[in-house]
Amino acid sequence: MKNRFKIALVAITAVAAMAAIGVPGASAATADTVQMSGMVYTFNHTGQRLNDATILVDEIPSLSVPSNADGTYDITVPDNRNITLYAEAPGHHTIYLQTFHTSGEDLLNVNFQIPATAEYDLLTALLDVPLDASGNPKQCAIVSTFSTYDVRDLDFNGFTGYGAHGVAGGTASATPALTPAIYFNELVIPDPLQLSSSSDGGVAWVKIPPGYYRVSADHPTKHFGSFLAHCENGRAINANPTWGLYQLHTNETTNPAALAPIPDTVLSAKLKSAKVVRTGHKRFLKLKVKADERVSVKTRLFKGAKKVAARRNDYPFGPASRSISIRVSERVKAGPARLTVEFQDAAGNQRTIKRRLNIPN
Repeated sequence: MKNRFKIALVAITAVAAMAAIGVPGASAATADTVQMSGMVYTFNHTGQRLNDATILVDEIPSLSVPSNADGTYDITVPDNRNITLYAEAPGHHTIYLQTFHTSGEDLLNVNFQIPATAEYDLLTALLDVPLDASGNPKQCAIVSTFSTYDVRDLDFNGFTGYGAHGVAGGTASATPALTPAIYFNELVIPDPLQLSSSSDGGVAWVKIPPGYYRVSADHPTKHFGSFLAHCENGRAINANPTWGLYQLHTNETTNPAALAPIPDTVLSAKLKSAKVVRTGHKRFLKLKVKADERVSVKTRLFKGAKKVAARRNDYPFGPASRSISIRVSERVKAGPARLTVEFQDAAGNQRTIKRRLNIPN
């Protein structure tokens, strides 16, 4: 099977059974929570499941789980809430999924296919994606697949052995409107001359401004599920099978979990700059933020899943630009880190901004 950045493999059917008996890293769901589970798999390496990945929740920065020895994962998340999972793994590029809205049922086959760094560079070159200094898209990219319902109930081996699982003849669009989609041809190459989906099924958009986008599909004879993508600068979103643009059976409707609502309000708050610097024998996280109204700012710096620096500033900012300085302990090892900055106004409206930083020696 030709593997590619835009798909993630269908999780083995044993995932559901493992969730029932308990798997490493999983916790039991309650009436107020649901389980999301799936497979973490390396792009272009058939059978290589990632046992060193970390699954995180964009809306809940403190929540994460590691992948298991067989590449599966299981994470407990709040019910009745928008949830956007993303995955990180050493030597691979971070991938975000579509945004789900948990709706009282566990979600299976919420899979990741993560490209190694070299393969990611090749794919972004083929799609002409402008990159920043860290190798992330300067804006946002969305990828999905018109996938046949024939693969929805297959196990891991069945999916990998199925071959091309796309549905030809479909077109995709987004609301708000995006530039015309880029379709992948039968050779799994993004082709500007391809005006609709091929048997490969791939479709992509690049250079997307931040915002929420509802992506849907049209086809002369078939129907497909839709999905919500939450774009921020630097994100690569892969809405992959068995979700994304998946083919519906006769009289079937899109799973409610895929119909996540777009938040009513997004704060007009910005993170103008962020870096960790050394001053003498001390290191500091330096931020510059700007808001058009009075907001509180909650700042957290993570190494892996561990929080290594944090501060909450209650309503000191706006409407103006301000600076924040937070000490980073000398015990924290140098290297890549993740920054999360959460803004909230007096009405409770929230906005979260994330960056990747480097902690110097």
